[in-house]
Amino acid sequence: MRKVAVYVGGILLLPLALMAQSVPKIEMYGGYSFLRIQEISHHGWNLTFGPNVNNNLGITTEISGHYGSRTDTLFPGLEAKTDSMVHSFMLGPRVFQTVGGNWIPYVQGLFGITRVDVDETLVQDGNRVFSASDGDLGFGMVLGGGLDVKVNDAVAFRIFQADYNVVRVGGTRFEGGRVSTGVVLRLGQRD
Repeated sequence: MRKVAVYVGGILLLPLALMAQSVPKIEMYGGYSFLRIQEISHHGWNLTFGPNVNNNLGITTEISGHYGSRTDTLFPGLEAKTDSMVHSFMLGPRVFQTVGGNWIPYVQGLFGITRVDVDETLVQDGNRVFSASDGDLGFGMVLGGGLDVKVNDAVAFRIFQADYNVVRVGGTRFEGGRVSTGVVLRLGQRD
């Protein structure tokens, strides 16, 4: 998996058709995000912001929230429902290259803290018979990349972002995948 990510990242960053670049000083992104972790599908949001240090390197700060639930039938009439929330605050480098004037492939590695909250409920014939909640703060890591297309000097559309997501809370490691899409605001211009 790691070799594939490095290979794809290398291909995305090849300067295939370099033209004069218009690189913003600061980028802000907001959009929809889907996270699949521990066999639970989470829908949520992803916000990033940060400066571009030069024409190919940015520092990204990310805040995200994902919310999901899963219901399993244990026996006829008895179900276990799991609701989970995953919130993260991460920081790390983002390497990008403008190709053909408008296409901006990138790779990134973000590291920080993640909070996971889980509510477990047993339901028998439509009545709640037991519930428990737990939450913990731990380490979070996102490795991935994506592709933006520049609409103009002030706005870009993030066609996709695909990430490998690792969460370590309470001594347990959880892994999953995340995809996002949304709008990038490009503020100021680098000289």
